[in-house]
Amino acid sequence: MRYVTTLVIGFLVLAGWWLESRFGAMAALAIVGSIVGAGLVIAGLLVGLAHQRTTLQAATTFHNAIAGVDRANLAIDRERARLERSYTEARLRLDQIDARRVDQIAQQRAQLIARPQQARPATWQDWNSWGEEADTNGGNANGAGATWQMIE
Repeated sequence: MRYVTTLVIGFLVLAGWWLESRFGAMAALAIVGSIVGAGLVIAGLLVGLAHQRTTLQAATTFHNAIAGVDRANLAIDRERARLERSYTEARLRLDQIDARRVDQIAQQRAQLIARPQQARPATWQDWNSWGEEADTNGGNANGAGATWQMIE
């Protein structure tokens, strides 16, 4: 790069010297000044194009980043919808289980109300006395032979 710069400056000095010897100092100054001015204008245009290219590359990178964020947001929305759907399905299942349990409890209560009084389930006192004063053939202290029923 330094070699090229030295060659350009050397060429301009020789061209200026030759022009000054042939056409005079004012003509040489006008021609060399015009060539230097044209070179500066061309350099300015090249710097402007480089700046524009850098700006457009930055804008492209920015838009690509925005597109990536939009893709991530879509994935988040999809997962949020999937979560909401599974939550709704689980809530419906729980409601169905609750409804079944309410029906079972209502049926058990109806059966207990409709059952005759002599076939009553064992009480706490029956269980407590059965463990302490049991006779040899398995009856309880009352002699009634309590029946145990599991209420679900």
